[in-house]
Amino acid sequence: MSRRLERTALTIVSGVCWAIPFLFDAASPFVFVCLVPFLFLIASRRYQGVVLSSYAVGIIYIALSVSWQSSIWLPLPLVCGLYFGLYVLLLGWALSRSIRHTRLPLSLLCPALFVGMELMRLYVSLFRSTWLHLAYPLHEWTSLIQISRWTGHFGVTAIILLCNVAVTEVVLAVYEGRRLLSRRLILSFASAILFLGIALGYGGLRNTQADNQVGPTIAVVQPNLHISEIISHERWLVNLDIYIRMTRDQGGDGIDLWIWPEAAYPGYLESSPAVIAAMKRLTRDLSTPILFGALGTRREGDEDRPTNTGFYATPDEFYAGRYDKRVLVPFGETLPIIEMIPSLRRRVSALIHKAIGFRPHIAPGEHAEPATIRWGDRDVRFGALICYEVVMPDLARQSRSEGADFLVNISNEAWFPPKEQDQMIAMAKFRAVENGISLVRATTNGITCVISPRGEVIASLPRGRRQAEVMVQEIPLTSSGPTFYARWGDLFSVVLLLVVGGLWFREWKRTRREP
Repeated sequence: MSRRLERTALTIVSGVCWAIPFLFDAASPFVFVCLVPFLFLIASRRYQGVVLSSYAVGIIYIALSVSWQSSIWLPLPLVCGLYFGLYVLLLGWALSRSIRHTRLPLSLLCPALFVGMELMRLYVSLFRSTWLHLAYPLHEWTSLIQISRWTGHFGVTAIILLCNVAVTEVVLAVYEGRRLLSRRLILSFASAILFLGIALGYGGLRNTQADNQVGPTIAVVQPNLHISEIISHERWLVNLDIYIRMTRDQGGDGIDLWIWPEAAYPGYLESSPAVIAAMKRLTRDLSTPILFGALGTRREGDEDRPTNTGFYATPDEFYAGRYDKRVLVPFGETLPIIEMIPSLRRRVSALIHKAIGFRPHIAPGEHAEPATIRWGDRDVRFGALICYEVVMPDLARQSRSEGADFLVNISNEAWFPPKEQDQMIAMAKFRAVENGISLVRATTNGITCVISPRGEVIASLPRGRRQAEVMVQEIPLTSSGPTFYARWGDLFSVVLLLVVGGLWFREWKRTRREP
């Protein structure tokens, strides 16, 4: 077999292996070895053109992992692969250059470079996101992911890389005919075992500590509506009646907060007096506040633009709080680049709305303080996240640092198949663990649930039903303060990059001095 054919086969295998943990829940342990073909492709120095091969690996891995997006638009997984694959191309270039020009071990280079790539996807991107970050397949590994309280999910990524590097070193030693008990290989395995053991030990200790107490009781309506029913203008008031009926049937006794999902009323609330009147009657009759999703408006220049808003209504004040979604879905709610040209934005927005029902001209919101509910003789605060925002650790962290006692994520995922909902839950679990507080998800058709501060789903509603359902659950509150990650953010990742970057620069200077 020619080397070019070998490289092509290895490229395809690398992309498929990388995607497997995201495609199959039962394959989550595979994440500890899923990068071995890719790392071998780069580190073996056997193949030419590995940087372009890295781009192909990225395209395959991304496109397969979000293949569910084809139900929205057939080419969308490939489009995502072509864009986000650029980050894997950059990773492949940096890793291959580092291997050729420094003597730094893979056990240092790989955790730093992969964490760096994930940080870039979050903060340096037209479409910022943590979707498909390497830690997320391990969302069921409750003990392991507790380290996220200190490092964010990036710490779990670093541990996964150490394990992949250890196995890759064995493969490289066999391929190159080196001793298996070499110092380099022993150090790789020792690093992986050490840090994996620290994380598991810390998680086991955390799971034995009883630092949570029973908190307020929330009730969530999941209407189980098809997307065609949600976006149909003729159905808006009918759907609203479903929410009101389910809420009245349950009543307000013993409930401290009612939560309805994103787009519970898909119209403009402020220009719908009948809806406002119905909601005011409901909150007064129940004597219970309600958080619900609807369209708001925001003035920008000479234009009133819609906002994707969570309205917080109390028995005493209808507009007691408001949260406008800040991070918008690209091409669904906002048009990157085109957004800067208002006349073009309006034309393209109208075409997309007519084609698929989305409104890609939503105005991004601004910062909002956590809202307050009364629970017994004390105030409890919650921070709101709308749909896609649950993938952003910085937004959840900001709410926690400002005093939120729990998070509420209202979402409309009726557009998407179950695999998208599974991936959203995985990311939501990490937001709960990172900040050490509970997270409530309220969705139109699943997965509605309560996630504990340890990342465990303690209550949920089934999906796939056709009748509306209500979930009532007490929220665990933590008795400890904000976690290290909530206070200091991505400090672990920054220190990791600075340390490895300093070592890399020293090695680079050394190689330039050598003849």
